[in-house]
Amino acid sequence: MQEQNERISTMIAAGVAPRDAVAAVDATDAINAAREAVRQRELDALAAADAEGTTTARHERRGLIAEGVPREGEKGLWAREYCRRCGGSGHYSFNLMHGTVCFGCAGRKRGKLVRVDAAEILKLEKAADRRAVKRDEAAAERRARWDAEAAAGRAEVERDFPEAYAILDGYDGRNKFIADVASRMAQYGRLKRDGDMSNIARAVVDAHARDNGFAVDVPTGRVVVEGEVIKTDVKFNAYGERHVMTVKNDEGWAVWGSIPRDISAVERGDRVRFTATVEASEKPTFGFFKRPSNAEVTREAPRAELCVECELHPVSDSDDGAGRCDECERDRDHQRAALEFTDPF
Repeated sequence: MQEQNERISTMIAAGVAPRDAVAAVDATDAINAAREAVRQRELDALAAADAEGTTTARHERRGLIAEGVPREGEKGLWAREYCRRCGGSGHYSFNLMHGTVCFGCAGRKRGKLVRVDAAEILKLEKAADRRAVKRDEAAAERRARWDAEAAAGRAEVERDFPEAYAILDGYDGRNKFIADVASRMAQYGRLKRDGDMSNIARAVVDAHARDNGFAVDVPTGRVVVEGEVIKTDVKFNAYGERHVMTVKNDEGWAVWGSIPRDISAVERGDRVRFTATVEASEKPTFGFFKRPSNAEVTREAPRAELCVECELHPVSDSDDGAGRCDECERDRDHQRAALEFTDPF
C-alpha cells in the first residue's frame, strides 16, 4: 500500500491528475498480477508433468527447447524458442541503467511458447547437427588455409632474412621481444602485421647480439666496477633531479645507478672504475649499484668542441672559425637583422 501511494504521489508531482494517477497504478497492478498468475499456472503444469513422469528430456538446441508440457485437448509438446535478439544468452548491448540484459527476453533467454511435435524436434536436431558439421568443416578449411599461408610466409622470411630466421626458428631464449616476434612468425608467417619487415629483422639480429654480449651474470655484494659508460640520463623525482649512468663491464654484465660526485662530468664512452654495492635485477646479467666510492675516470672519450658562447652545444659543422653552434649562429643572425631594420614610418 505504501509503495502504491509513493507511485501515485510521484505521478501527481509529475503533473498527472490524481484520479488518472490512481487509475493508472491500479491498471498496472492488475496487469502484473495477471502475468504472475499465468507464470504460476505454467510452473504448476510443469511440476504436475514431472510428477506424472510425462515430461520428456530437454533438448538443448539453438532453435527450440522441448519442455514436454502436454496441454489438455491438444496434441504434441510445447517448447519455448530461444530469444531471437540475444540468441539465448540473455545478454545484449550494455547500458549504464540496465547493464547487458536483453530487452527481447528480459534476460530469461527464451521467447514465446510454441507447439511442436516429436517429428519436428527430430528435424531440428538433425538440422543442428548438419550446421555443426558445416561449421567444423569450415573451421578446418580456414585453419588449413591459414597454415598454408603461414608456411609460405615463413619460407619468404627464410629467403629474405636468413640471419633473423635462424634466430627466430625454435627460439627459446629469455628475450621477450625476440620471443614475441618468433611467436608471430610461427603463427602468421610474418615478422609484423604489414609493411616492410627489414627493420624488424634488423632489430631481432641486434637484440640477439646484445643478449650474447651480456653472457656473464652480474656479481653481487661490494665489488669493484670497471667498464665503459654506455648511457647517461637524468631522472626527476620529488627531491629534484638525479644523474644516472649505465656501465658495461668487459665480461659482459652491466650495472645502473647514480653518477658518483667525483666523476659528475662523465660522458658516454668514458671508462670508469669505482667500488659499489651491486644487486642483481630480474635479468641476471644486469644489476643496480649504490653507495659508490673511489670513483675515477680511467679513460676519457673524445670530446666534441663546445660553443664558446653557450658552452652547451657542439660547434657547428659550417662554422667559419668563430666557434659557435647552430643555435647561437641563428640568434646572432636574428639580432643582426633586427639592428639593420629601419622603420619606414
